[in-house]
Amino acid sequence: MKGSQLSPVQQEAIRHPARRLHVVASAGAGKTEVLARRSVWLMTEHGVPPESLIAFTFTEKAAGELRQRIEERAAEADPGFAELPPVSRGMFVGTTHAWALEALKAMGAPYELVDVLDEAAEWSLLQRVARRLGVLELFAAAEDRDEVQVAVSPAVERFLRSAEVVHNERIPIGLLAGQAPEFAAVLQRYERLLLEMRVLPFRMLLGHAADALAPGGPLRRRLEGRVRHVLVDEAQDFNRAQEEILRHLMDLGAAVTVVGDDDQAIYQWRGGDVRIFTDFDGRHPEVERIQLTTNYRSRPEIVRTAAGVAGRLRERLPKELRTHREPLPPGSVEFFVAETPSDEAERMAGRIDRLLAEGHRPAEVAVLLRSVRTAAGPFVNALRRRGIPVTVVGQTSLLSRPEMALVARIFVFWTTPGLEPASWRPDPHSAPETVTPEELAGEVAGVTGMAPEQATALVTRLAGLGDQVRTRGVGDLIALYHQLLALLDLPRAGRAHEELGLGRMSTLLTSFEHSLRRAAPAWLYETVEAQEAEEDRLLQAEAGEGGDNGGEGGEDGREGKAVRLGLPPGEVFLARLRAFLEAFVGRAAEETPDTLPTAAEAVQVMTVHQAKGLEFPVVFVPSLVERRFPSARMGERQVWYVPETLFDRARYEGREDDEARLFFVALSRARELLVLSTFTRYEKGGRTKPSRFLLYLAEALSAAQQLHSVHPAAVAVHGDRQLLVLDFSSLLLYEGCAYRYWLSRVCGFQPVLARELGFGRLLHHAVAELGRRTLAGAAPRAADVPSIVARSFYLPFAGSIPRARLQQAAVRRLTHYMERHGQELRRVLQPEMRFEVPLSGARVRGRVDLLLRRDGEGAGREARREERDGERGERGGEPLQVELVDFKTSENRPPSEAHQNQLRLYGLACRRLGYDPVGLFIHDLDVDQGGRLRVEEDDGSRRAFEALLEEWVDGIRSARFTPNPGPTTCGSCDFRTFCAHSVMRGRVA
Repeated sequence: MKGSQLSPVQQEAIRHPARRLHVVASAGAGKTEVLARRSVWLMTEHGVPPESLIAFTFTEKAAGELRQRIEERAAEADPGFAELPPVSRGMFVGTTHAWALEALKAMGAPYELVDVLDEAAEWSLLQRVARRLGVLELFAAAEDRDEVQVAVSPAVERFLRSAEVVHNERIPIGLLAGQAPEFAAVLQRYERLLLEMRVLPFRMLLGHAADALAPGGPLRRRLEGRVRHVLVDEAQDFNRAQEEILRHLMDLGAAVTVVGDDDQAIYQWRGGDVRIFTDFDGRHPEVERIQLTTNYRSRPEIVRTAAGVAGRLRERLPKELRTHREPLPPGSVEFFVAETPSDEAERMAGRIDRLLAEGHRPAEVAVLLRSVRTAAGPFVNALRRRGIPVTVVGQTSLLSRPEMALVARIFVFWTTPGLEPASWRPDPHSAPETVTPEELAGEVAGVTGMAPEQATALVTRLAGLGDQVRTRGVGDLIALYHQLLALLDLPRAGRAHEELGLGRMSTLLTSFEHSLRRAAPAWLYETVEAQEAEEDRLLQAEAGEGGDNGGEGGEDGREGKAVRLGLPPGEVFLARLRAFLEAFVGRAAEETPDTLPTAAEAVQVMTVHQAKGLEFPVVFVPSLVERRFPSARMGERQVWYVPETLFDRARYEGREDDEARLFFVALSRARELLVLSTFTRYEKGGRTKPSRFLLYLAEALSAAQQLHSVHPAAVAVHGDRQLLVLDFSSLLLYEGCAYRYWLSRVCGFQPVLARELGFGRLLHHAVAELGRRTLAGAAPRAADVPSIVARSFYLPFAGSIPRARLQQAAVRRLTHYMERHGQELRRVLQPEMRFEVPLSGARVRGRVDLLLRRDGEGAGREARREERDGERGERGGEPLQVELVDFKTSENRPPSEAHQNQLRLYGLACRRLGYDPVGLFIHDLDVDQGGRLRVEEDDGSRRAFEALLEEWVDGIRSARFTPNPGPTTCGSCDFRTFCAHSVMRGRVA
């Protein structure tokens, strides 16, 4: 959208001088363009430095789109931004969670060494410790049952659901303890455990950042005077923890622009509170409001249909939805009533087939569902029968992916001896499923293409492997998974969906294993009953968690033999893995358009939540019956450990208005044609009731067209050219073998567990902590090294003996650095300085360990003051001369040419920030007598390396993932056991 095409009210929103601006932007109103242009206006005409500007988005995908728009508009406004874009200069564009993590890590210990837990990893960790923390006892008391009768999974689910309320709503622990003391006590023990294990779930990042931003907090002191303006996108979905962060930033003097649409508030079940947005002017003084209510996206009939839903909302800011586009006779909305779900799907597929025949591309069409898992099957099957390419986007059952279901059932099969059948319950609402060797052989044949007799023989071999696993234990789950894939001859070359599915399974299994094996503090095991203690000792013997249990690894770091105290160690491991797979079987196979190579040429079937922020020329919204849309779970009573007096229970359990807003989002995704449909009975004969939302639309539907009546013009759908953000390690991985990059970075295959994992990061952290102490005014001393290492030392997967040896090695190496080079810390300007190297259509991220003054003594407080005042590179009109020191902790010695060129590019980025880099150094911390290499400036080598980076980026963007097999590349590859192109494939122990 060119500046001349902007409406007067959009121009007003972009250039409004208010320090607190509240922008109500309806669907299709061009809010991304307004936000981008307002950001650029603040930088170019209002004097706001990029590094003092924050833009919060709701998703990472939205962040990428907004960032790209900002960079395009900034380059148009100022040629300097074409050379070094705003984000490369320090502007933050991303989610509040990402900002919180970055801000916390920048403070150093303890957050710099924290790993973030995804949903699966947290579930697995809590499953492991549930009995010790009292989670099972809490559940048993609520259900009035004996603790031994309590299954772990429902207890874990309820605890996490209640904990999320506490964190989202920022309920003070003292207040909670007064009304729910048992739950508060368990929650406090859990939060203590997380910090001691150096992990945090995403939801807790916000609370920790909010606490650090409170008056007197360390983050507040660090950011004082450094944040000038905060822009918030999708503010209607903010929860109270996010609001608290925003309030603290405002207290620090930041101006704010909040943009949102209360009609599209759809995340109340995650804590979102639309009142934070609708009452913004009542919660903050001197707020100016602007309404952007003209829809530039959709045809008038579509806008009027959506307005029929929005107008029925009870809690809504008063506004009139307007349309900018001209109508297209006879209309832009079709509606039909089918007999059954399969009939509805067939008629929809026929309509799409006709659209394709008229010149539309599959990518122009989206099918939006309330739940992909419950409703997508008939639509996907109907499209595939007609040969129409289709991609499912959203959470689908693991069992709907044959290759993932096969692997899951093999793990279940191994929970019983030999060829005995095993059972599991992947659907809690259905009867248990039995896995027999005969059915498994049929599944193996169907997935792999093996002959039936080969599949039967393989199942017998798998049973033998399972007996070994049950008896001896699981040394490394991912190594076992790779071995299993090699036996199955999966994934097959050229089967992208197999590779993607099995990669997702690898990520899921890694989340489980890392949580199960991660070292826990000693206090966790102090009061364990005999049966639980036996299980713990068995698991410790496998994982090397510590304790004098006979299972500790030797001095070379290898595992010793597992203790045999009753249950075989592998049986315990597999039982927990089965419970984990049961819990995640319905939410493990999430795919996004970004990761599917065929998505650009396929009809997309997705949930409405997934479609938020997207638009399509043609949108189908089917299955408009009660109990599907709105959901059958709307208003369903749930058991909470949080008293109702402390939170809005109905908001979390779902109300009719919440479902109506979701329906509004579905309707407003369409640009040219909207097709609505319902059905009258289920396949087994039960009658349906039309969705109540069809009654909202009685007037609009009376004017709707019959199926096949509308002939929308074909619309060009541009391929996804979103800006790529990569790191140097990913690009070097691509250079070595592009197919390995595909398996690792795109599909999600994980390497085997490294027991020394975290050692290199610890060394970098210790140097950064020494630098931060100097900035705080302390003199750098080698004598401080042991205490810094002792306070921060945590290797999650090393046994106690290797852990002690590694701690001694860290102290030796860092002490040697301090004795020879420690005085350079007196010149530190910034430890852990982040850089971005702009390339064509991509940004390569990196960071250098130390940014030092070239001249003089005593950076300390003076450097901190200069940094706070925004004097990033100039002093007295002259660029400040600096040195860059990058510490090396890989095994590749001496530093490779690629590493030297990487540092040269950092120097270039540093120069564009206004500094004069006069020294580039690589310091080797891999050995006790670490050496230092000065990297000479070499513009020719740097430009040649930059050209190579451009070539690799183009290959990634173009999906050129050509394998590079050979003894060297395959020999060092994490996936050599099963990779279809590996010269070592099939070498199974």
